[in-house]
Amino acid sequence: MIPPIKNKHLYNTPSALPLYISQEIQSKIMLVIIFQPCYTRQRFKNSFGNSPKNSKNVRTILLQKGSEYPLQKKEQFLTQRIKMLEKHYNSCPDGKITIAHCGNSFKWFYNNNNEQRYLKKSERPFAEQLAIKKYIKLKMNVLETELSILKKLAPKYYCAQQAINKLLEDPAYMELLSNYFKQENEEASIWMNAPYPRNMRYPQNLIHQTIGNLKVRSKSESIIAMSLSENGIPYRYENIITLEGIELSPDFTIMHPVTGEIYYWEHFGMMDDSNYVYEFANKIKLYARNNIILGENLICTFESKNNPLSYSTISNTINQYFG
Repeated sequence: MIPPIKNKHLYNTPSALPLYISQEIQSKIMLVIIFQPCYTRQRFKNSFGNSPKNSKNVRTILLQKGSEYPLQKKEQFLTQRIKMLEKHYNSCPDGKITIAHCGNSFKWFYNNNNEQRYLKKSERPFAEQLAIKKYIKLKMNVLETELSILKKLAPKYYCAQQAINKLLEDPAYMELLSNYFKQENEEASIWMNAPYPRNMRYPQNLIHQTIGNLKVRSKSESIIAMSLSENGIPYRYENIITLEGIELSPDFTIMHPVTGEIYYWEHFGMMDDSNYVYEFANKIKLYARNNIILGENLICTFESKNNPLSYSTISNTINQYFG
């Protein structure tokens, strides 16, 4: 159902960052990300040169991830691809190539302004350029057709997607749908339902109902749980792990349904609180020191009072890591 995930670099996330927090908090988070232990900073050096302090470049990368619907991402990709091909096409030589086949042999012919001449084998580099030009033209036609179809279908897609988003953000529907989204994969189901050390602190805060009678601490966590189940992705809620002698309970410990790799998903829901951001920073550093890397095997989403987490952002995040 879902192809194996490719390694994602640290600078690919946090995916929801641009939508859910202020510029001031964004800057604080980017400083946390940039000034990771040296082995994570090296990822920035590999991507941005020798200066990981270039926050403009980092912010550009962050703003490009996770804020669009899938069709918008596809449309942007096609538009950029067409522009790139147009630039290459315009740099190609004038004229075009045709090839005459005769049994197992063939001859190249150069055509320009209604004139044709034979191309010698010694002119192969020129023939290659003309062949590339022809391919690019055909490829552009394919992409332009795809882009045209995409633009026509986009309004219907957005309307349908918003309808399902609205349904799955309604706690009453979530409760009724919980049994439907139970795991079908036997191995994943065994892992998900096996006993595990779980955070039992502050049980009075476990008030939000989600899949399989599981209660979580926030509405956003309940939507994440529903979305993971909807996509057939097994998880454990607040599974305790120990790092450097410190017990942590990531919101969701996730098993990739294809590769079996373990991922951690932390949702940070008070990003307009400076003390909370400080605790977030320390947690990310602790994870990084133990090879749990933001953007690779650590998923983070964010929200503030004025910008709650939406189902569409959760869906995009799942698609980014497991799609």
